Amino acid sequence: MQENKLPVIMPVKDRLELTKQTVDSLFTNTQVPFYLIIISDASEEPTNAYLRTLSKQAKIIFMPENKGSAACKNAGMSIAGDSEYYYVTDNDMYYLKGWDEILLEIMEKFPTVGVVGGRNHGYHGIIGYKEAGGIRIQLTLQQAGFSMLIRKKAWLDCGPFLHFSPHELGREDVDFCNKVKEAGWDIAQPIEPVVFHCGIKNTFNQNTAGAESELTQKFPPGVIVR
Repeated sequence: MQENKLPVIMPVKDRLELTKQTVDSLFTNTQVPFYLIIISDASEEPTNAYLRTLSKQAKIIFMPENKGSAACKNAGMSIAGDSEYYYVTDNDMYYLKGWDEILLEIMEKFPTVGVVGGRNHGYHGIIGYKEAGGIRIQLTLQQAGFSMLIRKKAWLDCGPFLHFSPHELGREDVDFCNKVKEAGWDIAQPIEPVVFHCGIKNTFNQNTAGAESELTQKFPPGVIVR
């Protein structure tokens, strides 16, 4: 645990080029103090070799065998310590400057929000809007685990992530968000995205469930999309 720093929990399963882009943009464009916890889900050696170079910048956990996204997220949460908020992300992201301040401000100004994500995805389902303190947010049914800022109380109410087969990608996010809604919390996003999801293919080289939606993103110049 590192006091007064935002825990950022990132499962990694190969995709080295996207992982480097994610980590680089995270360190470049995050404004608040944070500490990074990376969980390698039995990645291959080129990826693990890169992760070892981050040992002074992040806490790295190496899973000896593929456990799946939920197990990795729970492993990260188990060592994240006590924090008002926890951020869970994937290794195929690009962060805009100040993304963290925008999501944290939503949490502070909307106390009924249990989870806030950095961008909308085709299946999230916008169900309404709220305004407070000069900020307007959209409320959704779901938030993908590629960008999920979780309030401590919501985690205590609804965690941990439920384990599914590694081939059932994203199921743990849907299950967790359903529990968040059932517990009376809102799920929210800023109106304008603050992160980009760059992984059109999953770790099994299959199109993601929302690949068409992902390709409509207006990626910044030079951002790698795979």
